Amino acid sequence: MSQTYNKNNHNSIVVFGGVFFFLSLLLFFHLFWKYHFLNIEQYQLFLFTQEYVKELLFDYGGLSSYLARFCVQFFIISFIGPALTALLLTAIGVLFYLSMRQSYVSKNLFVISFIPVLFLIPLHLDVNYKIEGTIALLLTFLCLFIYTRIKTPVLRILSGILFIFILFAGAGATVTLFIALMIPYELHKREKKAWIIVFPLLTWLISIWFLLKTGVKDSVTNLLLPDTYYDPKLHNSSMYYPWIVFFILFVASLFLLKGKREVKQSSVKNYWFISLGICLLFVSFYVIRLSKDREYYNFQKQSYFVRNHQWQNVIANYTAPFALQNRLNPILNLALAKQGLLGEKLFERRPKGVQDLLPQWDSTIDDAVLLSEIYYHIGDIASSQKMAFEATVASINGGSGYMLLRLIETNIIFGNYAVAKKYISILEKTFYYKSSANELKRFLYSDNEVEKDTTLANKRKALVGNGNYAVSSKVVHTLEQLAINNPENQIAIQYLAAMCLLNKDRKSFRHLLELYYGTPVWPKLSTLHQEAVVTLERNNPTFWVKNGVSLKVEQNFRTFNEVAKTKQHTPSFEREMRAQFGDTYWLYLIFDN
Repeated sequence: MSQTYNKNNHNSIVVFGGVFFFLSLLLFFHLFWKYHFLNIEQYQLFLFTQEYVKELLFDYGGLSSYLARFCVQFFIISFIGPALTALLLTAIGVLFYLSMRQSYVSKNLFVISFIPVLFLIPLHLDVNYKIEGTIALLLTFLCLFIYTRIKTPVLRILSGILFIFILFAGAGATVTLFIALMIPYELHKREKKAWIIVFPLLTWLISIWFLLKTGVKDSVTNLLLPDTYYDPKLHNSSMYYPWIVFFILFVASLFLLKGKREVKQSSVKNYWFISLGICLLFVSFYVIRLSKDREYYNFQKQSYFVRNHQWQNVIANYTAPFALQNRLNPILNLALAKQGLLGEKLFERRPKGVQDLLPQWDSTIDDAVLLSEIYYHIGDIASSQKMAFEATVASINGGSGYMLLRLIETNIIFGNYAVAKKYISILEKTFYYKSSANELKRFLYSDNEVEKDTTLANKRKALVGNGNYAVSSKVVHTLEQLAINNPENQIAIQYLAAMCLLNKDRKSFRHLLELYYGTPVWPKLSTLHQEAVVTLERNNPTFWVKNGVSLKVEQNFRTFNEVAKTKQHTPSFEREMRAQFGDTYWLYLIFDN
């Protein structure tokens, strides 16, 4: 009767605790990191082909790589990423606990067994972390669970040797952790004949020698350490923390916490452990939410809005930590341009300069995707295509489906149908992008179909006009030609005028004004453009009226001058001027470099 009670009580703790941890993780990921998971899919390309299966499965740790990429392709669907990640981490915690239970420790250890899993959560919020590292841990603890349930010593050692081979092939570097846990377990179980662990240890060492000798991996670091599950160009010491904590807790369960199974425990003590676990869980979630990765999350959210053309959401959700202004400001200005508001709101937030429109590419996939988006909406198809190709090359996991779509679109616009067809054939083998690729098939070798599509036709129209191609090594020349070739797309002229304002290049602004104001290229001036007109001839109201300056802007300028004359010799001059005229071109012209 008491044994039945103990078993049922133990099972209920595993089920209740596992479900609670899973739901807590799921809600945490979905509520606070939803856009992170929606963006992860952009960093890989999963293909349903035999060649792709062979390429991954026959590589070192291939099974975990294949399973991870298979799962990640579904992250583009809302809720799937948080759910799958929470399930993986919960399964690891449960398997680790069940493995420790074989040493006859208290069932209250269930709460403690999830501590190492908490160290895995920040890694899953890092775009440079490869999720195959978590899949590999899951395979490792599944093997450890089976291993610890085998009672016959010889059979257990033989199975351990088999698991070493399986983990080398299917999981990769986590075989090191498996060996590290096997050794103390055998020392605990067979204290007088612990030498038997020599056989699996020799198997492990010989396997390492063979893999290095045959060139499967070029270094011990990539072969045995957790760095292999991180971007090879970077290093993150946090990769080691989960492994270290798993090892410490497992050894502690063997030598410090061992004891008889308890038939029945005080419910008060059980509740104390559960309460402790819940507090630890929520404190950990809170700390993780405030981590430095949270700043990068703003960029991920805005990138999602851009991909889905949710320009209002981009503007409404704009927050820019200083470290990410070089990425977030260009996104905001693109959204403003798409809404026709760039000439109204460019100076609402203190701009740094032209880089707030077109940032410098830093050789990362994030910046390549961002620049490809900006150039595409401006109409500079050649630059958009170049950056889409760079983003594909920069991906460490085979490419980006979204950027391959961009390469298809840009090649169709240029009329390079054979190249577009090649990229379509790749995306036809994917889960999410297959339908989009098939929709683009109808444009292949059919200029008539392209002309019927509003978006593609307008992009193609902007390329050539009056015998002039909108392709140049100088972005200013390209923008001007794009504006002339296709006046319907006002984004080019908005960007061109904004560059003049940000560069304080009033000479070029005046040149544009004289050539294009009042024409279809530049039919009307925004508020900021009118403010710039005033600065061209400060004492000539006739010139202002002739070039579209409204009475409101004229009155604001006179007020600006009066306040400036009154406050210019006071210590708080700049602060008071910014408070009253912070979003004007006049203030930018005076104070900002």
